[in-house]
Amino acid sequence: MGLERTSVIMQKEILQMRKEGHSMRIIARHLRVCRKTIQKVFEQQDQGSK
Repeated sequence: MGLERTSVIMQKEILQMRKEGHSMRIIARHLRVCRKTIQKVFEQQDQGSK
């Protein structure tokens, strides 16, 4: 449900920062979103890559 509210642009930014090696905490702080939101984006990406 929370992912529906996260814009595609924000999701791309989260994934880009993940590629750069930033931690979930740093990404959340930089983008001012909840770590749980970051985790959901990571999970969605991991499921899509299987």
